[in-house]
Amino acid sequence: GVDSLTVAFRGFDLADTLVTLPSGERVDAPNQSLIYTLSLESGANADSVIALLNASSDVVYAELNGVTMPLAAQYPTDPQFRAGNQWGAWNYGQSGGTPNADTNLPEAWGVTTGSAARYVAIVDEGIDGNSTAEFSGRVALGSDGWDGSATHGFNVACIMAANANNVISGSPFGMAGVNWSAQIVSFNRSDDITKTVSSVFKAANSRPDAMNLSWGVFKDKTDGIPLYSATLRNTLAGAYIKNVPVVASSGNSPGVTEYPAAFGIGIITVGGSDHNDQWYTGGSYGPHLDVVAPAVNVRTCDGSSGFADVTGTSFAAP
Repeated sequence: GVDSLTVAFRGFDLADTLVTLPSGERVDAPNQSLIYTLSLESGANADSVIALLNASSDVVYAELNGVTMPLAAQYPTDPQFRAGNQWGAWNYGQSGGTPNADTNLPEAWGVTTGSAARYVAIVDEGIDGNSTAEFSGRVALGSDGWDGSATHGFNVACIMAANANNVISGSPFGMAGVNWSAQIVSFNRSDDITKTVSSVFKAANSRPDAMNLSWGVFKDKTDGIPLYSATLRNTLAGAYIKNVPVVASSGNSPGVTEYPAAFGIGIITVGGSDHNDQWYTGGSYGPHLDVVAPAVNVRTCDGSSGFADVTGTSFAAP
């Protein structure tokens, strides 16, 4: 075919960059008054022409005129995904939901399905990395981590990183996580905040590519009153300095600000939505919220019965 180039020349009329918005406001737009498309003769060497043009003092830049194409979505073969049970990943209107009220994972998987060179730290109740086909040797224990099945941490990990395309005869497993290949390191979350802070500190020092905190801190186990822990805040500030992204669930107390979600800088705070792109009514919200993700009847694997539908912002954060 015939190549074409995009060439931007120097010199323009400033008035050409002034645009009036629908609101009536006048703004400066990017200067495109002297950007042209040039068609080359058949057989011409596009690279040579580009080099020649870029050597001219009259040219700001010259480049090949490419094409845009839609990215090919990937739809894994996992039975739970294909049956429409993972609406948070692929919502086509099943069960009364609104099509595309999801995380667009098939489109994201068209770009990448993850890498075994990346690893995530999960500070939670433990992950069973030995008896489930969904992780197949991708789980390691942190210095204080421990195995656990049918736990909160196990549910979080499956949403985050369950294997894809692993249809195993006779196995109850078969769902696709967000990242199909990442290594998972489990650190123990304890009811004792000082022990949990120690786990967060160790997780940050292991320099993961991301850290998940799907829990909150409270004064005690019965009153549900959030507690601001300066010790935890300082520890997470250390993670920020180490360039460790920390993702925290916003909490499940409407009208109540929870921590670590509301610590601010260094925390990516995730709230919840339902299959109609409406707020999860049981979630915590506020100006500290960065993004929302599916949090209502989210399918995950459960070590005791195969699969379960879980609700809460803990399951939006992964």
